Amino acid sequence: MNAGRGRQHQSTIYDFVESVTFFDFESNTIKTFGIEKIVKGYRETIFTGIHSCLILSAIFKFNQATFDNNPITERCKWSKKFQDNSAPNCGSVFKLADHRILNRLRGLQIGGASFSSKTYNWILNKSIDSKSILILIKIAKFLHIINGKKAELELIVVD
Repeated sequence: MNAGRGRQHQSTIYDFVESVTFFDFESNTIKTFGIEKIVKGYRETIFTGIHSCLILSAIFKFNQATFDNNPITERCKWSKKFQDNSAPNCGSVFKLADHRILNRLRGLQIGGASFSSKTYNWILNKSIDSKSILILIKIAKFLHIINGKKAELELIVVD
C-alpha cells in the first residue's frame, strides 16, 4: 500500500488506478469499481482489512514517461541500497511513526527478530514465532508514548 512516492510526496499507487475488479464473497459475484468508488487514504483503501473481497485485477493509467536507463534495473539498484533483505522481513511496520524514534531503534534485537540496521521502520525476522516481533513493536510504541508522539500500525489478520 505504500507503492508510490510516500506521504511526504502525497502520492500513492492508487493515484493511478482507474478501476479495480474483485470477487465479493458475500454476494458471490464479480464487481468492478471505478476510482470514484475506491475511497483511499494513506496506505489504505476500501479493501484494507476486508476478508470478503478478493482483488482480481486493476487497470492503471500512468503518465507517459521516458527513461535514460532501464527502470527495472534502476529499481533493483535502489532496493539493494535502501531495503534490507538480509533476512525474512515484515517490511515497513508502522503506518505512521516518528522517524527519529525509529532511527534510534535500528539494530535492536529481541530473540530472532530485530529492527533493521539499514532500513528504519523495517523488522527482520528469523524467529519461529511472532513474540519477538510483537515485543519490538511494543517497545517502539512505548517510546512514542513517552515522547508524546503518534505511532500507528495496521494489523491485518488473515484467517
